[in-house]
Parts: sequence; C-alpha cells; structure tokens
Amino acid sequence: MSRRWTSPHKIITRAISNSASYDDYCISLTRTKDYENYLIGLLVPRDYKSVFFAVKAFNIEIATIRDNTPKNSLQAGRYRFQYWRNSLQSIGKTSELQNFDNQPVLNALARHIPKYNLSSRWFERSLESRFKDLSLSVQQETVEDLEMELEYAHSSLLYLLLEAIGVADESAQFAASHLGVCTGLVTLLRALPHHSSNGWCCLPEELLLKHGLSRRTVLHGPGSAEERRTLQDATQDLAGLAWAHLVKAQQLSEACRTQSAPARAVFLSVASMTHFLRLLQSRDFDPFLAAPAALEARQQLALQLRLLYAHYFKDITVKQL
Repeated sequence: MSRRWTSPHKIITRAISNSASYDDYCISLTRTKDYENYLIGLLVPRDYKSVFFAVKAFNIEIATIRDNTPKNSLQAGRYRFQYWRNSLQSIGKTSELQNFDNQPVLNALARHIPKYNLSSRWFERSLESRFKDLSLSVQQETVEDLEMELEYAHSSLLYLLLEAIGVADESAQFAASHLGVCTGLVTLLRALPHHSSNGWCCLPEELLLKHGLSRRTVLHGPGSAEERRTLQDATQDLAGLAWAHLVKAQQLSEACRTQSAPARAVFLSVASMTHFLRLLQSRDFDPFLAAPAALEARQQLALQLRLLYAHYFKDITVKQL
C-alpha cells in the first residue's frame, strides 16, 4: 500500500498548530498556578508573550516537583529533576526540533530556546536550586545563604527573559538579580503557612536565633501573644530585606524600562511584589494572616489595578515600607 502524500503546506500548518497548543498550555498552567505572573504575561508585548509564559511554566513545573513527591520516596523526585536536566541538555545539543511526549512545556521550550538563543546555564542554575529544596529537612543556616539560593532559583528566570528580549545591559542584569531575590523572599513569606503544614521550616536558622523563634512556632503557628510577636519580628526582617532588594531593582532598571516596552514587562513584577509586602505590613507582618488575605477577591482586584497602572503609566516607583 502506498503512503498517502501530505502537502508541505499541511505539514507546516500542523507544526504551527502544535506549537500554538504548547504555548496555550503554558498560558493555562500559569493562569492556574501563578496568577500574578499570568496577569503580567497578558501585558507582555506579543512578540515575547509565548517565551514569557514558557519560562514561567518551566518554573512552575520544577517548583512543584517537591510538593508532588512522596516524603518516603525522594528518589522519584530526583528522577524528575534528572529528566528535566537531560531533556534541556538534549535541546541545546541539536538544531533539530525535538518532541517530548506528554510534556508540552518542554515542547514549548524546544521551540523558544533556539529562537531566542536562551542560555542553558540559567535553566541549570534554577534546576540546581530547586533540587536542593527537594529534601524537606533542608534549612538555610544564614540569611545570606538563603539570598544566594533565591538568586539561583528566581533571578535565573529573569536573566532568561532579558536574553529573550535582547537586553544585555549590566544595570538590567543587576536589577534582575535584586528582583529575583525579592521575588524569592516574597514567595517564601507567602508560602510559609503551606511549607509549615508540610513540616518544613523555611526560615534560616540565623533568623530564628536572632529573634528567639522556635521551629515549633514556625511549623505549627504561634500559640501565644509572645510567640506571635517573635514570628512577626522575624518576618518583618525578611520583608525589610525584600523591600531593600525591591528598591535596588527599581532604581537599576529605570534606564532600560524607559527605553524598552519588553523590559518594562520583565520588571513589572516590582508592582506585584510591592502589593504583597504592603499587604503583609497591613497584617502586622503575620504570614498566617497575610497569605490567605492575598487570595481575597478585593486583593486580587487591587493587584490588577496596580499592575495596569504600572504598565500604562510606566510607574513602578517603590516608596518606603
């Protein structure tokens, strides 16, 4: 039996359709798991929207490996990280378009990595940091150690986006470094109740000792007014550190933001970080109150308005916390 001939036009059309479906999956995943970045992604210029969502979807995929790994089977999580590492390495070793079964995020990256010439080292740094978090027993010793890990995990993603839009300015790189650390600190503060419920004390040992805060209070929540105060003091310290990084990011990114619409979109998360830190401050720096409050409809609306204002008025000015 002779093979049915398929015209080149149909082949190209099908490839475009598949590529679009992979991008749609990344958008849908970001909307479900990372709504703030979904809102930001909607404001990204069309030429860079797909790569933005692909990078964000990649972060979601590797950040959720730990939550989806049984505590008594860490080897399964290690296999998942190795799968991602091997797959990304294979993308970088060949110019041929690859397809990964049942993994639309990798299929999207296989198209965007060569198109935007994205560096493998930023993916590797992000994977390395997330892999270290796989064991729930891991706790950073010092605040400086925590900042370094967050720079690996979060700043690396911003470096990828800067590469995608063609911004190689040194000030922009430093701004991305500060914004990434701030993003990591805010994510940690927002997720503290979740991590605590899973038995992970995500605050560094140095901070606990400084404020006389016990691991039990972090893991089970404050049981007295005194314990609540010490928890608030510790989280206020981290919030202040996040704010300092945020101010630096805003200052260092000013030049590239005024010259480039895509760069403004990359640094638009300054507005969302500001929103949560203000919310945390309004709840006396109690993460067990601020985290659920962030999900309230009025807070979601306030965030949307803040992002729209920052986008259309080109204003992400960070005022004193």
